[in-house]
Amino acid sequence: MNSTEQSQEPIHPEYVTVERHVLQDNITLIDTKSVFLMGLAGLLMVHCLDKLDLLVHMRHDQGLHFPLVMEISLGCYAVALLAFFATAYFTWYVVKPRVTNTNDFVFWGSEVFLKNEADFVNTIETTTPFDFGLHFLRHLYVLARICRSKYAYFARATRSAEVALLAMVIAEVARYLASMNGMPS
Repeated sequence: MNSTEQSQEPIHPEYVTVERHVLQDNITLIDTKSVFLMGLAGLLMVHCLDKLDLLVHMRHDQGLHFPLVMEISLGCYAVALLAFFATAYFTWYVVKPRVTNTNDFVFWGSEVFLKNEADFVNTIETTTPFDFGLHFLRHLYVLARICRSKYAYFARATRSAEVALLAMVIAEVARYLASMNGMPS
């Protein structure tokens, strides 16, 4: 078989099918994890806001007699609130729709899908298996790029969540220590 004939062979369809499923499964998995993390971040932002409001009012009422441990708690709740906000922000960038305009036989916005039905059917019927394979490979590339972007934002979101949780635990421990010393918390 010469090189011209070899280059016109169709792309191995099982590879395209398996890889598309793998990429789509990864996208679905990271979207699902992100939705849960976004919800948790939202709930914990409300908790931190509630504690910040309480501590700010206590601080105002006590003036200069506000203990250092309560200042630490106040600061840590503020850090946690900001970090939970960052977590929600980054997870939004994971789950927000990503429409990548491509002109292939896969993307619903491509020229082939904008034709009338007869022209669409004619285009599909006259396309070679090799050309279909190229379209599918380009689609895999787009899916992989989307997947990489989602995982990068999710990594940022999890780092923000870790900072937020650590700050919130320190704030809670500081409040507990203050309550052990007779301070209202």
